[in-house]
Amino acid sequence: MESKRSSKRLFLFSKDDRLRSKDDFAYLKTDSIKFQSDGMVIFFKQHPLISKKIGISVSAKVGNSVVRNKIKRLIRNYFRLNKANFLNFHYLFVVTKPNPELVESSMRLFVNRLQAKFSKHKVS
Repeated sequence: MESKRSSKRLFLFSKDDRLRSKDDFAYLKTDSIKFQSDGMVIFFKQHPLISKKIGISVSAKVGNSVVRNKIKRLIRNYFRLNKANFLNFHYLFVVTKPNPELVESSMRLFVNRLQAKFSKHKVS
């Protein structure tokens, strides 16, 4: 029974996984590495704490609240299920175009490029 609980914890998306304060978002936008793909800009930066955290910002121009919340849900779900593939950085996802279908492909492309870029370097 305990093994089921511990394996379920691997796939949770808790408050500890989120960037919540305005200062966290501002910190990520300054001197961070920027990745741009179709309709999405991703800022990421190594943080002194060893953790993986994400922040999501979807512009009001993307669409109504239903579309914006769907995009945020897709990003959170992808991060939650693929947390092991993300390196120990803090990430800020800024969505600029209203295309939920591109979200998963953009995320997959980002993770693949991130791993390729940093696989040769030791990232702590």
